[in-house]
Amino acid sequence: MNVRNLLLTITGMVTFSACQVEPAENNDLGKYGLNQTVKSIYVDADDDYIRSSHYEAFFNRYGQVEQVRYLESDGTLIIDEKYFYDSSHHLTKVWPIGADGQETGRFEYEFDGEFISKYTAINMNNQEIKRWEYSYDGERVVRIECFEENELRFVTTNTYDGDTYFQVLMDEQGDTLNMGYLRDLAPNKPQSAHSEDFNFDIEYDDMQLPVKSIGTMVDSNGALYWDDILDEAGYATYEYEYDSKGNWTTRRVFFGDERLPGEVITRKITY
Repeated sequence: MNVRNLLLTITGMVTFSACQVEPAENNDLGKYGLNQTVKSIYVDADDDYIRSSHYEAFFNRYGQVEQVRYLESDGTLIIDEKYFYDSSHHLTKVWPIGADGQETGRFEYEFDGEFISKYTAINMNNQEIKRWEYSYDGERVVRIECFEENELRFVTTNTYDGDTYFQVLMDEQGDTLNMGYLRDLAPNKPQSAHSEDFNFDIEYDDMQLPVKSIGTMVDSNGALYWDDILDEAGYATYEYEYDSKGNWTTRRVFFGDERLPGEVITRKITY
């Protein structure tokens, strides 16, 4: 190799290295079941009943989602969501735009240091619809106040015992509406909840992908939903196929001991 080619090779290596960045600490990779930063994923499900059946998500180089396009089964755009971050990689705004190009409202976030302090839903007329304000004890949320039209409507309190927390939901008068014990494996990874309204348990594998759920289902980006078959079958299991980089590309759901087939979700990942 001559000197010129050697210099070009070294320059290319330095440039490539400089372009590689570590994912932000508050990245979205775990939420979407990814083990590394990707450019985009396209998700397609054979069951329109589940939440987010068809969508494509685009990520920045820090592993944070910057756009999600929700689609009809034929590819027609429903909502185009844009995500905005500050210099500390904190999410500051989610801006949904309808298929007609019109703003449908937005969601704004405020942080106190590393922790979210306020979350606000604003309508298309720039009017506040709801606002949630968070209080902490160290790194744990102990109180969430929900306001509608600037009036306090609901208060949620959390009391912790190790990884388990006792949650109470009250109205503005302080009357209890619901209470129960909950446990989260990680952010966006609900593990169990037992109360008057919710009773479920979810098992995860070493990659924090759901492998079994009792009482509720988990969609392709971690949100919970209900399937009528689950009520009779008792539980659901999730089985995966992976690409060469270890990210799942196909997920199949089976119900109960008889392994009744449920939805099949496929993902196309661009690196």
